Amino acid sequence: MKSRINLYTSELRPKKEFLTLKNIALSWMACLLLFGIVAFVMLNLANKSSTELAALQAQVKLTKNQITELSAQLQKKQDKSQHLQKLARLDSELEKKSQLISFIENKKPSSSVAYSKVMNDLARLPSANISLKRFRFAGTQILMQGVANRAQHVPQWMEMLKQSEYFAGKEFAQFTLNTTEQALYFEVSTKLSQEGQ
Repeated sequence: MKSRINLYTSELRPKKEFLTLKNIALSWMACLLLFGIVAFVMLNLANKSSTELAALQAQVKLTKNQITELSAQLQKKQDKSQHLQKLARLDSELEKKSQLISFIENKKPSSSVAYSKVMNDLARLPSANISLKRFRFAGTQILMQGVANRAQHVPQWMEMLKQSEYFAGKEFAQFTLNTTEQALYFEVSTKLSQEGQ
């Protein structure tokens, strides 16, 4: 029987080296690739999160704007002061127009005056020393108020007025003369013609 002796023992065999330059470079590349993948995933997640956050913030802003707008509309609907003021103004206008209609309807034709004749006569009078400040028809009277330079100018003016077409033959019902430091004020009234002329 032959016996073999193995002189090539395991101690003499070359050992595999795992920490070679190639293995280290491959492990570093694997780590870098893994870190790159992780960073890419994290960056995508962060971008997605920031996009979702921006969308949510836009929705919140839009909702706040809608709430503000609806609150303003609700306040406007609850605030009736504008409508009440408008209603009061319309009521006032309606009452004034009703009074005007009533006045026109109740005005007697016999008390109507030829306003153009009266105004014509007053316009033709020389008024260097007399100035009429107020002139109105009140009921059955014509009231005239004015200012004179001197007291004697008022009777002269009234005489000329009596000679005009409309005022010819009229009696003056009231005459008042007031003197102040600034001027001489007078007020005179006469009855209207009953014939409407």
